[in-house]
Amino acid sequence: MAPVWVKEPKDVETVAGKLVVIDCQAKGLPEPQIRWKRMEMIENKLNKNLIENLDENKNKNDKLDNYKTITSNAHIQILENGSLIIRDVNKWDERKYICSGKF
Repeated sequence: MAPVWVKEPKDVETVAGKLVVIDCQAKGLPEPQIRWKRMEMIENKLNKNLIENLDENKNKNDKLDNYKTITSNAHIQILENGSLIIRDVNKWDERKYICSGKF
């Protein structure tokens, strides 16, 4: 059975310092494994310019090869149901995220 969305991810907004949950759940046979990726920031050698350039660059080069697989850690976690939690949200988290289900 081809995978189908149970909860499709949607754009979310939050406030800095808060927790955000982005739902992503799919079902199928075999059960799909949810994977998350996020767009990489374009690095700038001058650290003070990195935040300023984030807004300018976030829409550039929106290709899949610019996305990096997310692994769970203390700040960001992929739940067993496939949803993504980001704790203590900050400016660095303001990026595009992709959720996909794989067999």
